[in-house]
Amino acid sequence: MYRRMLVTVDGTRRSEAVIPPAIDLARHTGCSIKLLTVVIPEEHRQGALWSEEGSLRVSASGVDSGMAQADAYVSHLARIMREQRVSAEPVVRKGRPGAQIIEAVSELGIDLIAMATRSPRGLERLVFGSVAEYVLQEARIPVLLITAK
Repeated sequence: MYRRMLVTVDGTRRSEAVIPPAIDLARHTGCSIKLLTVVIPEEHRQGALWSEEGSLRVSASGVDSGMAQADAYVSHLARIMREQRVSAEPVVRKGRPGAQIIEAVSELGIDLIAMATRSPRGLERLVFGSVAEYVLQEARIPVLLITAK
């Protein structure tokens, strides 16, 4: 059925809501997990350090430390998944989250994307858009969306 699942997280507990269902699905299908977070360089950022739907945001001079911080974060989560007998590897990329997710799908041979999303809120949705919506429109493979609470 599925061989490689891309699970996206952005440093928030809300994004981590996807982890338990992804672990269950991986156990049932035997697929491996690539756990992805995206570092957003300054030229792509707006707002706080961690986006609500995106990933780690860093200044141009902080990209290297941001990449290291992001790697530590997804490596920790991948370790937790492996402790639950699921094959999981961390992946850290930099750029616009939606585009990086779609590129990772192609480069890593992914056949399922799993991500948490939240209900869009008015003006924020109009101004910032939605990574989940972008992925749904651009992905040519199944996308599992988990509503975070």
